[in-house]
Amino acid sequence: MSDVPCTVRLNVDDENVVDISQKPYVNKELLRKAFDLTTRKPNVAITTITDNCKQLMEMEPKNMWARYMYTLCLMETRPAECHLEILENLGKLATELDVKRKEIYKKLASRQILNRFLRDRVDGQPLLELLMDGKSSELAIRNAQLLSLDGVELLAGLVTQLDVSGNQLITLDEVLLPHLEYLTANENPIMRISTSPTFCNLKFLSLGACQLDQVECVLPALKGMCSLERFLYCETPLVEKSKELQAELPSIRLIPYYV
Repeated sequence: MSDVPCTVRLNVDDENVVDISQKPYVNKELLRKAFDLTTRKPNVAITTITDNCKQLMEMEPKNMWARYMYTLCLMETRPAECHLEILENLGKLATELDVKRKEIYKKLASRQILNRFLRDRVDGQPLLELLMDGKSSELAIRNAQLLSLDGVELLAGLVTQLDVSGNQLITLDEVLLPHLEYLTANENPIMRISTSPTFCNLKFLSLGACQLDQVECVLPALKGMCSLERFLYCETPLVEKSKELQAELPSIRLIPYYV
């Protein structure tokens, strides 16, 4: 890691700069919009589109374009109020009306779930506000049927602890959080982890009950995690290969069984 300060100028008309290596810079309004804490007020055009699509859905229940456009309008203007309806529509599109594009709808649904968790109140405030104010650095999205972590990269610099256990993630490639120190992703169908420079500060990695069955599926990535101190892999086929792992990773504490 370089010792040279990483500074940014917040305004081209202002000479003041911020050293983001010491204090992360947060564009709060941008993040509030990105995670739907603030939404645009529906104008005449979007209201008309919403109403027309809803009527068309009632007349033609299998019209996927009407349901898709209607859902996009809800995501734009009423994401919190219509959260369940949005997920229901995306699920119907993915499983019935437009199966060929199911991955797109599943990714949109995962993003809506992430947004909801960040809107949820903790100690009277939305979690996103606590993260932006530095009052918390932990994000836990457990058992939420996530298939994607799209959008989590916007929290880079704010999150040091991430728990996404019990979801449907098959990869950790979308975890673009360079300040992350603790990552728990137990009970996901993960079969391999890729080498990533964003895990350079990771101290603890937990992949219990994942589908890791070969040492080579994790070894290159673990060797690239220069700060890693502990690796938990309970209830995986890797437990039987602990000696091989230990020989390759003598400086890392391996945890094959729950304490």
